[in-house]
Amino acid sequence: TIPDNPTAAGGTYNVSDITHSIGADWARDFSSRWVNALRYSFQQSKIAFEGGDFPNCTITSTQNCPSSVALGTGFTTLGLSGSFPQGRIVKVGQVQDNATWSLGSHNITFGGEFDYQNSPNVFLPNAAGAFSFSSFSNFLQGIGSVNLTQGTTTVPFKEKDAAVYFQDDWKVTPEFTANIGLR
Repeated sequence: TIPDNPTAAGGTYNVSDITHSIGADWARDFSSRWVNALRYSFQQSKIAFEGGDFPNCTITSTQNCPSSVALGTGFTTLGLSGSFPQGRIVKVGQVQDNATWSLGSHNITFGGEFDYQNSPNVFLPNAAGAFSFSSFSNFLQGIGSVNLTQGTTTVPFKEKDAAVYFQDDWKVTPEFTANIGLR
């Protein structure tokens, strides 16, 4: 089927993006020498190269995308490039806990964090087919080639990360502070 509004240059696409963030901190002074801070944050970002002249061609409905048809030198390519639509969704959650303890000439800090990333990438080149003809004459005769890819359009990516640290900022003399730690 021919879309309602094709463009001579082969179709355009929109680049849409949106980001949501939320975070919270909780700090507690257990004493004048002991402070603890707990932090949570979450961010979700989405960027998509989709729609445009083919509004139903999105990263969630790639079956609605037109094929790419190259008619040879001197002619424009019709449809979208075989590399569209595509997009990234990045979801990251983080929990941190940091403590500081002052003891004489020592300022001891320690803590850790846990991160979870869930970032599916949407990309499957030539899923709608990419037809290529060396000339318009070959197009009329049906002599050309086609690239067609089959598979899932979403590449799941999940990752869990954890980190801990311990550091002693020891004021050995008024002019010298030794930073000793492990991360």
